[in-house]
Amino acid sequence: MIKFEKRGQAAAAAVLLAIIAGLMIMFVILVSPDERAAILDGNGEASLEDSDSSVDADILLEEYPGKVEYLSLDEVEHSLASVRVYTETESIEFKTKNSLYADNGLFSGDIGEMIFSISDLENTNNILLNFNIDDCSEGNLKITVNEEELYNQPMVSGSSPILEIPDYLISDENDILFEVSSPGAAFWRTNYASFINLKVVGDVADFSHQEASNTFLISETEYNNVELLELQFQPECDYDDVDNLVISINDYEIYSGVPECGLSSVPIEFSPELIYKGENYINFFVQEGEYELYHLKVISELEEIEYVTYYFDLSYEEVEAIEDEDNYVEVTLEFIDDTSTKTGYLNVNGDKEHFDTREISYVMDIGDEIVQGNNAIQIVPSTTLEVREFIVELN
Repeated sequence: MIKFEKRGQAAAAAVLLAIIAGLMIMFVILVSPDERAAILDGNGEASLEDSDSSVDADILLEEYPGKVEYLSLDEVEHSLASVRVYTETESIEFKTKNSLYADNGLFSGDIGEMIFSISDLENTNNILLNFNIDDCSEGNLKITVNEEELYNQPMVSGSSPILEIPDYLISDENDILFEVSSPGAAFWRTNYASFINLKVVGDVADFSHQEASNTFLISETEYNNVELLELQFQPECDYDDVDNLVISINDYEIYSGVPECGLSSVPIEFSPELIYKGENYINFFVQEGEYELYHLKVISELEEIEYVTYYFDLSYEEVEAIEDEDNYVEVTLEFIDDTSTKTGYLNVNGDKEHFDTREISYVMDIGDEIVQGNNAIQIVPSTTLEVREFIVELN
């Protein structure tokens, strides 16, 4: 009888152990993979009670803004140096000779000669030959320029011919010959002429100052927000002695005409499409005459400043973790120095988070301003900033 009781107890114990083993297997199967791995590894550190909704640290946004300009006005004025553009003509003596002699007879035949050069032929005109006939016989005086006849007329003692030399007869190097005609049948005579105060003169135009340039710089913020541009200047000139003044911006002509000389200010509007971000060139040109331009300035009229907007996303789980204070959102501004004052604010979904620091790095929590889904953030400076790096991080 005792043997049967012991056998019954052993069978009951075996059934109980089987039930416990089955429950443990079901428990391991039903728990999460992370918890199951912890249980099977035997470290005992992970459990359902220890698990929470925290999210791993993550960089939501990383940008390198560089210079963030601050403009407190609705226009920017670029003052330029005064400009003088002009052409001038100078009368030049290419050749002078105190005296010259020519004759023509049976036993003589002297030819007078003047040699001269012109270094700036392209800009030389109104070339004249002047001389006095001090003494002469009867007969004709023949003058050739570079072997082309210029003059052939009877000689008159005491006369002072002024001869214009056409441009087509002139070259860089020139040779003028003075010849008197033959006495013909009166072979015993000698025709002659003596000349004094001989000159070759002409007008040489100087165009080296007919053009002048200036530069002005357009910042990135100004470039992105400019609505209208205007050039202003005060012209000093002689209306009757000047040709058109031509003004160009970056090789695009914006004005050609004769401004009202002496007017206190001449405004010229031009399109923002003509300017570049950074350095811009303004050129002034006159074909003839002289202009002096004072109080030169380029004025940019600006739209309301629009700063760059950056975006980052947050999931429902991430927002829940932030609201439960298991995670937080940090913004880090990395500057280029730790000496200058950096002021402004972050515009986070329409809310402002101000900063004022001299440090090279500045960190702030924006957890109260974030939303689920897309978030917008701007750096709005109160002074011009150099932002080396801009990071939004979920910790």
